[in-house]
Amino acid sequence: MYDRTLLWLTFGLAAIGFIMVTSASMPIGQRLTNDPFFFAKRDGVYLILAFILAIITLRLPMEFWQRYSATMLLGSIILLMIVLVVGSSVKGASRWIDLGLLRIQPAELTKLSLFCYIANYLVRKGDEVRNNLRGFLKPMGVILVLAVLLLAQPDLGTVVVLFVTTLAMLFLAGAKLWQFIAIIGMGISAVVLLILAEPYRIRRVTAFWNPWEDPFGSGYQLTQSLMAFGRGELWGQGLGNSVQKLEYLPEAHTDFIFAIIGEELGYVGVVLALLMVFFVAFSRDVDWP
Repeated sequence: MYDRTLLWLTFGLAAIGFIMVTSASMPIGQRLTNDPFFFAKRDGVYLILAFILAIITLRLPMEFWQRYSATMLLGSIILLMIVLVVGSSVKGASRWIDLGLLRIQPAELTKLSLFCYIANYLVRKGDEVRNNLRGFLKPMGVILVLAVLLLAQPDLGTVVVLFVTTLAMLFLAGAKLWQFIAIIGMGISAVVLLILAEPYRIRRVTAFWNPWEDPFGSGYQLTQSLMAFGRGELWGQGLGNSVQKLEYLPEAHTDFIFAIIGEELGYVGVVLALLMVFFVAFSRDVDWP
């Protein structure tokens, strides 16, 4: 009925993530809420909800996703428009819809709905994609609509993820190589222009290439994360013993949690975590005794 290897790997990654978020979020939880386990409790609730949703999803037949893929995509487009009007702004980006107890990020729902829609489209229109340029360009039109809404937030990273994944799906469906070369060239040109159009994106790129050029400005977060990895060495400082999580590294319990894994669990812990992610991506059904 399901891949048990994939299931156990997923449980393992969820457990590691929960433990590390608990460790990394204690200082900021204490400062913001006077409860060092605030974020751990919240993530525990999210894990339970995710487990319930996973069970429901497991019970849904494949026909459900095929039948409602277009509806899901339309719903995602509506949510992307709503977030531009009533979305809560964090650090200059309006990407979340605040529902009180939790916040929804429509861009994440868009990933699921788009990939379901593209998969369904390729099943129905596979011959048209392989033999007709129009069949290849139709998914690009959907991407264009989503890109406009996402860039208005702004969220260039999600646009790149959607674009690259859609191209990969079209490639696996047998689309012609010259079509990919043309679209990839246009995509790269568009990304470069979008980066050059916004000074903060230029700063991000330059900080990525050489964060030590401005270690207390645009490169601060990257340099602090590199220091965390450096302190971890081979075996790490030990669970709970990170120094960078003491609010030296911004977003240590979210965007930069991997740096805390490197500091506390070392090179060995980083490699094991990456191997688990690798096996999740490439796992296959295994015959169990």
